[in-house]
Amino acid sequence: MAFSHSSIIDHHYNDFNRELTIYFLSGGKYIYKNVPRETYEELLHAKHKSTVFNNSIKDKFEYQKIH
Repeated sequence: MAFSHSSIIDHHYNDFNRELTIYFLSGGKYIYKNVPRETYEELLHAKHKSTVFNNSIKDKFEYQKIH
């Protein structure tokens, strides 16, 4: 699932662990922890994924950079 006009090219959500994995155009992969399902739904349905990321995810959740 790729998104045009966004630095986010893909994402996955794990309901069991409440982990949101985001893949960026730059090649980075980050796992955000304890993300509520509602926040993921907001990202999923947003026209501008980067805006939702910046307003609702970035600097709001603990994360781990994978690459």
